[in-house]
Amino acid sequence: MRQRRRTAKLVSMPRLLRRLLIVSAIVLVPYLIGGNIFLNSRWAHDLANRKPERFQATWSSAVTWFPGMIVGWDVVLRGHAHKVSWKASADRLFSTINLIALLRREVRSGWVRATSVTISADRVANDLPPPPYSEDAWTLVFPSIASSSIRQLRFEHFTMEADGSVEVGFIKQIRGGPFELLPSRATLREARLRYGDRTLLSDARIDSTFAIPKHRREDAPGWKKLEIARGTIAIDGVLPMLGFELDQDNRWRAVTDRSQTDARLIANVGFAAATLEPGGSVEIKVPLSGKGSSASFSNNATLRGELVGDDAKLSLHLPPPPQGQGSADAEITVANARVDLPRELKTLVRRSSGRFDMDWHFESLDWLDPLLMRARWLQLRGSGDVRANLRMHSGVLLTGSNVDVPHADLGVVVAEHRFFGSTRVNARVVAAGKDSDGGAPGQLAVDAALDKFDIAASAAPDKSLVQGRDLKIDLTASSDLAEFGNTSKAHLRFKQAEMPDIRAFNRYLPSRSVVLLGGSNRLDGDVHLNAAGKVATADVKVSGSDTRARLGAIKLAGDFELSTKLVASKTGADRYELAGSRMKVSRLRVGDGDYSDGTPTWATLDLHRGTITTGQPLRIDADANITMENIRLLLALFTRHRAFPKWVIRLADSGVLQATGLMRSQGDTLIFDRVKASNDRFDAAARMKVKSGTAHGDLLLHWGVLTLGLEVNGDQRDFHLIGARKWYESQPDLLPETAKATD
Repeated sequence: MRQRRRTAKLVSMPRLLRRLLIVSAIVLVPYLIGGNIFLNSRWAHDLANRKPERFQATWSSAVTWFPGMIVGWDVVLRGHAHKVSWKASADRLFSTINLIALLRREVRSGWVRATSVTISADRVANDLPPPPYSEDAWTLVFPSIASSSIRQLRFEHFTMEADGSVEVGFIKQIRGGPFELLPSRATLREARLRYGDRTLLSDARIDSTFAIPKHRREDAPGWKKLEIARGTIAIDGVLPMLGFELDQDNRWRAVTDRSQTDARLIANVGFAAATLEPGGSVEIKVPLSGKGSSASFSNNATLRGELVGDDAKLSLHLPPPPQGQGSADAEITVANARVDLPRELKTLVRRSSGRFDMDWHFESLDWLDPLLMRARWLQLRGSGDVRANLRMHSGVLLTGSNVDVPHADLGVVVAEHRFFGSTRVNARVVAAGKDSDGGAPGQLAVDAALDKFDIAASAAPDKSLVQGRDLKIDLTASSDLAEFGNTSKAHLRFKQAEMPDIRAFNRYLPSRSVVLLGGSNRLDGDVHLNAAGKVATADVKVSGSDTRARLGAIKLAGDFELSTKLVASKTGADRYELAGSRMKVSRLRVGDGDYSDGTPTWATLDLHRGTITTGQPLRIDADANITMENIRLLLALFTRHRAFPKWVIRLADSGVLQATGLMRSQGDTLIFDRVKASNDRFDAAARMKVKSGTAHGDLLLHWGVLTLGLEVNGDQRDFHLIGARKWYESQPDLLPETAKATD
């Protein structure tokens, strides 16, 4: 009996196995057939690309041999999140998918393996924010995405090529849900980092670990993720762009284009929640060797940073060559560096103390621009030596610190114009009250003097408008480096600069309405600039001899002297208040000397209570007081003297004429409006608009019981002898009622 039972069991086992195989075949065969057909159909691609503006996936072919297991070839994934567009590709991708998890709206993978991986990302202008948050949004769970054949990683112009392995895990709920980067690692061998076509790091080994706890984007957007992240990074590689060699003057010269160098970067840094771990260090070592004028030598240049306690210690050491020049030596301590990284550079600067000494020749001084001014209105160009001896305490330069640049090409951009020439620049820190060491910050004073200089419009830097000598530039600022950009002030001054061709200034005048034709002219300037490089105040004086010009169709010639004082207006960045401007004109001749006696005249124009707006052309709105030798000049601006009645000509020389009115220069138009004038014999009123070289205007003269009106419309002149006053008052003003003349 027992034997029969054993025999029955033995017979039933294959039968059960056969049944299981049959059931498995009934389930698997349709799955394998349907699954593989689906994976290689258009339906699968359409399902994966339901929102192509946010995510796209393509593959050349795919297979599945068991439920939830997939292999794909030539897989390319693309995505767009906020202002970042990314792409990842792999020659082959292995993955497992938990099919049951799909029922609870989860895409859960046990593991993903990829070969020949490349990843790239770029910042784009189009911001694509996530859709509104939804609690039932799908969740992506990928605890292990790994590859042992990483080929390339690129972010915009930075490209990393390597033979490496990476394992990354993350959990992300889409539609704005939380994100968690699980503990991940990367090992890159024979890594090369490029920026464009230039190699920054080569033959490097990079080992890194990183993780970010679960968070929502609004809690740690963008780079703020570093404040909650933790990780380590170790780098050992060659810096092919960093080296030094001796030039013909036996000075060290930095070399950035060598294909081979022994310069080496060794770094080992750990961080957690934006806090550096104790013991971390970064060191760059550059071997120095060569032959000086009398001896061979070898040494090392080193740059090292390490965390000692809570402080970061930075040191730089580049010794000079024997009997040569070129050295740098620095010791900087950043206090409390293990506290959360500062949100602003100012915070880091104020934690810094130490010294910096340098004697170096730079092939280009462009790199100094951002250190000089926040608005970059002060520019150093060309090659030059920089000699610096700086001492700093808590971000404040101490008294006695100095920088000297014996020779440099200097550019100063002021009101859309560039002053440029060769100069020596000296900067030094002087005490201001208490000594800056532990007391109030001192004052940084910068002096520059240009023996020769040119002024050109920023839009046409190759065309010199003004040429002069002895331009002095003084700059002051707080020696508190964090406040340097906010406290700096500059003063520029020069005298008797020459204008080679005054016609170049026609771009600032109403086109064709006021045209400069020639003459000998000189310019004086005294300009104060604020921290942004904008004009705070300016005193400008222009003098001209035998200057020729045209107002509409009328030619003018004579000598003039223009003095202008400008104060920056609070109503606009390029607008200035006219604190007082006066133009004196002498030996003035109008037209072809068409006076009854041919005698030149004089006039004075005072502008006040107005504004001037920079640009090409300028815009001027101002009240005007005008003094003329007699009324002849006013008459000549309207028509030739012989066109007036004889009683007007006979009385034209009677007394100095005083006038007030409004002036506006805008675009191609010059306007004088509501002009009221009088002398011992005449009372007069006038308005004139010169637009694109054509004059339109009205003139009213009154003497005793006689009244005369004159209307000008281009070349046409119409006199009004009867009802002249009524006619004049019926004509509209040229400027709006809001404009008011000086009483």
